[in-house]
Amino acid sequence: MAFIEVLFIFSLVVIIYRALLTTSLNVWENRIFDRNFLEYLIIAAIPLVFLIIKRKKFSEYGISTGNVKYQLDIVTICAIPIIVLSISLFILDWKHWEGALIVSSIEIVLLYIIAWSLRKKPAAGNVNTSCMSVFLMSGILLSGSASLIGNIALTFIFFFVFVGPAEEILFRGYIQSRLNEVFGRPYCFFGVNWGMGLIIASLIFGLWHVLNPFNPFLGKFDLAWQWGLWTFFAGLIFGFIREKTGNITAPAILHGLLNFL
Repeated sequence: MAFIEVLFIFSLVVIIYRALLTTSLNVWENRIFDRNFLEYLIIAAIPLVFLIIKRKKFSEYGISTGNVKYQLDIVTICAIPIIVLSISLFILDWKHWEGALIVSSIEIVLLYIIAWSLRKKPAAGNVNTSCMSVFLMSGILLSGSASLIGNIALTFIFFFVFVGPAEEILFRGYIQSRLNEVFGRPYCFFGVNWGMGLIIASLIFGLWHVLNPFNPFLGKFDLAWQWGLWTFFAGLIFGFIREKTGNITAPAILHGLLNFL
């Protein structure tokens, strides 16, 4: 039942996201900002609304700021491996199999480095449960003054306030947490408990990127399997950090960092 629920929410996000890309609003958005702000708000809003309907606490799904100092400590430790990954994506042609395979190999090494680096850090509980949705909504006000803050600042806002938090709310917040409820976390990796929810959420995260060029509303049916390969391993990294920290704050920041660089 949980797996069907997850697939339903994921499919709903894919359909609505692709449909929005065909609207005049998207044309205006890209002409003014060259970014899909609204679409990423929708990516976050759908699982959040679903959790509200089910009367679930966001914090139970890792959707909270948690202990801010602890989260920033985690980000600091993981920043260099994420920067290394970003550099590899800049150098290698990850849209082709050879580059995607090399990037995936690098990610496996980086996952071990991150896990080893975090091994002595205690797991954090959800202390301050301010919802990431508040963080997301604040970005809309900032993005409205794009002409004043410049393109770099706009790009920063887009990736750190919209893309990172939105995708982490969906994949590591809702999907991974929901699957953890079913499969549990019986395994341990460098002191961090994890389960099949981490693997399946990462596979779905990879599928999300496989579908990047796919939009039946525009008559586009291409699939980017190479993209899906290395984003699966990226999902394992973000998912592991989510399990370590107990929420999505650190993964959201690191996700934004990876895309921003």
